[in-house]
Amino acid sequence: MSRDRSKPPVNTLDRSNTEGASATIAAAWRRSARAGAVALTLALGASLVLALDHLGALQAPGCGLDGACARAARSALGSIPGLGWPTAFVGVAWFAALLAAHLSARGRWTSGFRLVAHLGVLASLVLLAALFLQDTPCPWCMGVHAANVAFWWFGLRAPRVNGPTARAPWTVLALVFAATTGALVVAQRSSDAARRATAEAELARSMAELKTAPTRGDAAFTGRWRRGPERARARVVVFTDYQCPDCKRVEEELELYAAAHADVALSVKHFPMCPQCNANAPDMHPNACWAARAAEAAGASGGIDGFWRMHRWLFARSGSFTKEELEPALPGLGFDVAAFVQALNAPASLAPITADVAEAMQLGLARTPMVFVNGVELRGWDAEGAITRALESVRDDARDAAADRPAGAREKILGDWRAESVKRMPPDRFPRVLGRADARVVITLFGDFLDEFTVTADRAARAQALAHDDVRYEYRHFPTNQACNPVVPRTIHKLACLAAMGAEASAQVQESAGFWTMHDWLMEHRVGFDDAVLQDRAVEMGMERPLFWEVLQAQEILDAIYDDVLAAKELGVESIPAIWVNEKRLARWQLEGEDLFPVVIEEARALPR
Repeated sequence: MSRDRSKPPVNTLDRSNTEGASATIAAAWRRSARAGAVALTLALGASLVLALDHLGALQAPGCGLDGACARAARSALGSIPGLGWPTAFVGVAWFAALLAAHLSARGRWTSGFRLVAHLGVLASLVLLAALFLQDTPCPWCMGVHAANVAFWWFGLRAPRVNGPTARAPWTVLALVFAATTGALVVAQRSSDAARRATAEAELARSMAELKTAPTRGDAAFTGRWRRGPERARARVVVFTDYQCPDCKRVEEELELYAAAHADVALSVKHFPMCPQCNANAPDMHPNACWAARAAEAAGASGGIDGFWRMHRWLFARSGSFTKEELEPALPGLGFDVAAFVQALNAPASLAPITADVAEAMQLGLARTPMVFVNGVELRGWDAEGAITRALESVRDDARDAAADRPAGAREKILGDWRAESVKRMPPDRFPRVLGRADARVVITLFGDFLDEFTVTADRAARAQALAHDDVRYEYRHFPTNQACNPVVPRTIHKLACLAAMGAEASAQVQESAGFWTMHDWLMEHRVGFDDAVLQDRAVEMGMERPLFWEVLQAQEILDAIYDDVLAAKELGVESIPAIWVNEKRLARWQLEGEDLFPVVIEEARALPR
């Protein structure tokens, strides 16, 4: 029989090889697509945490005022140059778009899309290097970039595809990026509107107080380097920090107004957010102490004019300078280099700063800038045009600074509590409470058994609950140990988690009475505390050692602590003890040994709930 030569012979072995290779490639695509999607989801999640932190919707765990994330956000890389748009927002929009595009392409990228991934990982590597070079190792930022590098690596290992199976989902990428950016714009505007409303309300209260504030006639309230006449219609005193962005904005508005109005006196006091010269401040602005000392050295060397020349130079540089930058600038500012450097390093340049810090604490300062007009604290200074509007509202006759005496810290603390908006406490699945459920006054304290300030505040708050039927005290955990509290930027007390777990385990075994018995003991025995001492105490309380230790390690114990930590994060807790009275934050409960709880409780009784 003759063979049909019009058709080539079928090679079954070649066909099976081809089908096998195609299946292998398809499986590799799927694996790459899944791994890349997971990496992008992680990058998107970390970016979203940072974006919500910027919007004030939550505090990113591990990122407090002086945390690495906050420092990174304040750095030059924290926003897009020229736009001021937070880098975290760009990250959310970009990774959301990239994830959608990647899923749309199912891992089958074109060479153009591979180039996008290459550029993205290059940007991540540059930003990672910058985080370490500027000493801002933000864990969430590093998580974003590590996940992006992982995404690039998975894409790099995927088989290359050409022809109709390759996909370039540019439309999906553009649409999702635009939609996400639009949503962030709306969220930012909503957040800004809420902040503006709060600032306007505070400013209105301050301006009303300006019209009715009495003339106190005590010692003059003014700075050492006053600019303007001794007798002035408006007398402004500002506690400032040369590296504080808000201080710079307020300074610019004050400078413009004072330059145009001869009846304004302006003076400056220092409150650097730097523990080198201010033990009350977090480590936010590393050069703030030297900037303040430079201003004082300029005043000592060149008088009032010398101070203000240096003052403007420092704010123009946001308080940042090195020796190599300062010394060449001194002749142009009118100073002899050798004499200035000697004045800068002398103890005399530091003494006025520490005196200003002490005065600020007596006045109840909580943040910078703190602005006073005619002795009245100007709250709401961050409202639009607040400085100008407030100064325009002052139409009094010219007086000197002896007419001004701000309210003391006690009055300010109470005033701030009155002005606080109510914040609903997040629910507590494991409440630890002293007092009646229908109490008129509720004190809520977030603290750490091993923290000495928590111990003192707790003792005072509990005394009020025990002494008054209409006062309830709620204790919530905020251990200063990252092992059970990721919100704190660093671990302070290594055994803080164990102490909190011990109190919760006592509650599980002996209910509320067991919690409060262990709670009181922990507060009294924080020095020398360890796991053996804790177990001995449990036995003394009538608990069996093996049972107590077993309960201590149960998941429910950690859940109780973590619930409180999440509640603290939602409320913006950054330091302890953090206290609320009737769901209004009480910034300070004690002043120079005076317990302020009785006064606040008396006022809280009179307010509607």
